[in-house]
Amino acid sequence: MKNIVFLLAAALMVLPSCAAPPRSAATASSAAVSENLAVIIADVESAASRISAGDIGAARTLPRDIDVLSGAIDGGKLDAHGLMVARHYRGQARYLLSSLNQALGFPADRQMAGAALADFEAVANAPGQENAELRRDSLFYAGYVVMNELGEPARSVTYFQRCADMKQPGCQNIIASAKIGGSIGVKKDLPGAVALHQEAYATGLDYGCSGTHSAYSLARVAHFMGTKAEGRSALDWLRRAHRLADQAKVRAQTGDVCGGSFMSAYEYLFRLEKGERKPALLDQVVAGIEDSQLPKPLDRMQVYLGGRSDYKAFRASIDEVRDAHSRCEYAFVGLWYAALSNQKTAARSFREILQRDGQDTTCAENLAYSARYLR
Repeated sequence: MKNIVFLLAAALMVLPSCAAPPRSAATASSAAVSENLAVIIADVESAASRISAGDIGAARTLPRDIDVLSGAIDGGKLDAHGLMVARHYRGQARYLLSSLNQALGFPADRQMAGAALADFEAVANAPGQENAELRRDSLFYAGYVVMNELGEPARSVTYFQRCADMKQPGCQNIIASAKIGGSIGVKKDLPGAVALHQEAYATGLDYGCSGTHSAYSLARVAHFMGTKAEGRSALDWLRRAHRLADQAKVRAQTGDVCGGSFMSAYEYLFRLEKGERKPALLDQVVAGIEDSQLPKPLDRMQVYLGGRSDYKAFRASIDEVRDAHSRCEYAFVGLWYAALSNQKTAARSFREILQRDGQDTTCAENLAYSARYLR
């Protein structure tokens, strides 16, 4: 564990942002845990939020948090609810460390991931029916561990479907995305996907970025597939997503945690497709980011969408991105702009990325949207 902290410290100044999954709403009851444990749990929650905004230094305290939680779990003094709370947050701390290990370019820490999964499964399958919210949030994280850390997307659906059935908005996001793209063993079902996204959107900011992500997806479904939830346009849904993202940024005070700036690229392309060119929207994509901290793909994307370079530099920068989710978000934007600009070779090149990573739910979803432009 000390080795992980050393590696994190060594990489802090050179690593791009590492995105965490949407935050869950699991919180500890002050009556169930000691004041000391409440402080540790708050630190895990804070670390998750800060890491999702790109502050990888927040991970430095996680090994200590795991040790303290393990001591409480093994000490035999927690009641059933307190034990579930402690195991959930120990699992979350382990998951964060495991996911950062991959983001740093090292092999997945399967031992750490397996330990996180064991914690989440223990919470989800604990005897009794109480603590439903904690159970479903643990299923959400268990699905992410299995999909991202253990590399078993088809197996992950058993966790995500179970917590989606329990109305967990993050899981509803994932199952809805899978229904659009037909990934991770889920059959395509656009009406079912829209219904799930509407439910998740209705939760607003109660579950981190889940409501934001669902509004964003409903904007894309309206534009690329012609299905307008509640009869609202793509731009209307995008504005709703952006508004939630801005509110989340203010609440978190740690950066653009829900990706609102990236949505400005979508608005730019939505309008470009209608014949409106508004370059100021591209400036919003990188607003507030220091030049020295600007991720290369984001910089290349802004230049390419502005018509100031060919596609090759942007395409090459995408290949350097480590996680499939981010690669496919960049690649789809490139494909979309290339199609609008009648750059057929470029569009096909970007589509190759979506096809290569097709079992990722985001990649499969974007591949489905690409059918509007490429057959």
